[in-house]
Amino acid sequence: WSFGEGYAHDIIGDLTAGSIGWIDWNLLLDERGGPNHVGNLCDAALMADLVNDKIYKHPQYYYIGHFSRFLLPGSTLLVTEVFPTPSFRGPEPRPYGTCTGEDGLQSTSFMRPDGFIAAIVLNCGDTPVDFKIREGRRAAKAKIPAHAIQTYLFESTIFGTSRPSPLRAGSPDRVVRAKPFVGVNLGGWLLLEDWMWAEEMTSKNIHDEYTLIMANGGA
Repeated sequence: WSFGEGYAHDIIGDLTAGSIGWIDWNLLLDERGGPNHVGNLCDAALMADLVNDKIYKHPQYYYIGHFSRFLLPGSTLLVTEVFPTPSFRGPEPRPYGTCTGEDGLQSTSFMRPDGFIAAIVLNCGDTPVDFKIREGRRAAKAKIPAHAIQTYLFESTIFGTSRPSPLRAGSPDRVVRAKPFVGVNLGGWLLLEDWMWAEEMTSKNIHDEYTLIMANGGA
């Protein structure tokens, strides 16, 4: 599990510092951690059992997914302030991929081309962290478990966009203005609560995850 945390810690740090991408050296290796011509066998997000024709997903796979799934091409990095929280400062360098409670609560956020903000939150500590996510004049209380990663997806109230809302099928182009939070992704699960309700949901008599999917063409 710590390998996944190390990946996310590194990705958040690189993106926050201005990187425009992040490439893993090995996404897929065989069951021995190869092939490698010098015997430098290692781990990967995906491991292939060539004998039994199986693929095994390691924690890195799911941690990478929080970035590759929600940070769409053309997204713009936003200034994200996380406080008050500790931050590792040394004095000695740590092994690559190290992420502990000394790193505190970590986050990076992006404005997507569809008008939504994706905020990724990481907690490598041994205890849960209560925090508040704030954008503009609105905020929501949240909690992240120990050794967990979360992605929050919500419409921006500050940055205008001419793109239609993906939650309103067939809607005309418009500028996104004050909208409440509409959902939270917790480790791959869409969670809907009363405080997230938006016009797109109440106007269609949407009450939960199931009715949201059905109202948007699900089966």
